[in-house]
Amino acid sequence: MWLFLATEALMFGGLFCLYAVFHAKFPAAFEWGRAQLDIGWGLINTVILLLSSFTMAMALYSAQTGRRSAVSLFLTLTVMCGVMFLGVKTIEYQHKFHEGLLWAGAFSADSAETGTANETKPIEPAAALSPALARGKRVFEMSCAVCHGSQGQGVTGSGLPLAGSAFLDDRSDAELVDFIKTGRSAGDPQNRTGMAMPPSGGNPSLSDRDLGLIAGYLRSLEPPAEPTYVLPNPSEFRVPRSVIAVATEGPTGVADWVLAGLNQPPKPTPVRESKPTTPLPPPAGAEQFFSIYFTMTGLHALHLVVGIGVMLWLLGRSWRRPFHRGDCTPLEIGGLYWHLVDVIWILLFPLLYLVH
Repeated sequence: MWLFLATEALMFGGLFCLYAVFHAKFPAAFEWGRAQLDIGWGLINTVILLLSSFTMAMALYSAQTGRRSAVSLFLTLTVMCGVMFLGVKTIEYQHKFHEGLLWAGAFSADSAETGTANETKPIEPAAALSPALARGKRVFEMSCAVCHGSQGQGVTGSGLPLAGSAFLDDRSDAELVDFIKTGRSAGDPQNRTGMAMPPSGGNPSLSDRDLGLIAGYLRSLEPPAEPTYVLPNPSEFRVPRSVIAVATEGPTGVADWVLAGLNQPPKPTPVRESKPTTPLPPPAGAEQFFSIYFTMTGLHALHLVVGIGVMLWLLGRSWRRPFHRGDCTPLEIGGLYWHLVDVIWILLFPLLYLVH
């Protein structure tokens, strides 16, 4: 049994090494993926398995001390804890399937419709594009299309046309990536629109790989047959009038807080910050995180199913022929396997749910 447990440790050890390699390669994706997991459910499952280890140990102790009825009770509680763990994990899996947070090619969290008011036609499917261009198209549509148009045709008053432009032809991919990452201020002498371009298109979660995919996708675009972009006249830009009222137009009299006998005005009521209506796209490598998540938690759940089967066999054995002080080997071997399953989850929980 100890030799078998050693091979199990080697197998999960390889998966932990896989986790470490991909976490180092895609740190932003793993941070994003961790935020999609519910720490509450993971903590509940951790408590459940710790409790099950206690009940399993108590079952063995009861057999060694001759408390036969207590053996069946603690084995039953152990089985119930295992079933509860699988129930919670099923709830988590259902949420992931609903949100498209799945493994490898099944990952679809970044393919939801995120149309904007500036788009004149729906986004075309990217099935005919290569995987790299399809990814670049999705990132461009979620970060840049609101200013430059879904096909890079430009949006009057927001962003210049990019499809087939000399701006792309005169720059290398590295220069384009650096330009998108840095952005451009409104006062830049080469800025012909008078509007600022935020760094990374306003999406700080984009990696250099994402920006490179955007550059590759822009080079694949064809210029529109009939350009519709009109360069605005800088003289038409109007600076909005200050919202501060003129002193002579202000209120007169004594402030209410002075009449109320207060020494200072009351603190203003905090205003809730508005959340963006369009979620940011997941960073590159997010599908790798969920591939590892489902592989490790799924394999652990499979081991737990086997452990529940072992506990049920021990429970039936205790009913047919009760365990006693000199006949505890099956309980001890079953307990070793169950504790291994618990220890593996104690390692999985912080790695997947807590590590930043």
